Amino acid sequence: MQQEQTLPPAAFTPAKDCPGVRKSVRFTLKSGPALLHISRAEATRLTLVLSRVDTPGE
Repeated sequence: MQQEQTLPPAAFTPAKDCPGVRKSVRFTLKSGPALLHISRAEATRLTLVLSRVDTPGE
């Protein structure tokens, strides 16, 4: 969520070539805080990797 709005994924791909990674989801964010909400996780512990990806023209 950002600015009290749920954001649709900009890209969503299965991670076939990365052991231990199930999926990759990309969001287009504006400047400012964002909230990441994870639901329906079957595990009691999750490992997340958050990375900034600049797109051309930024």
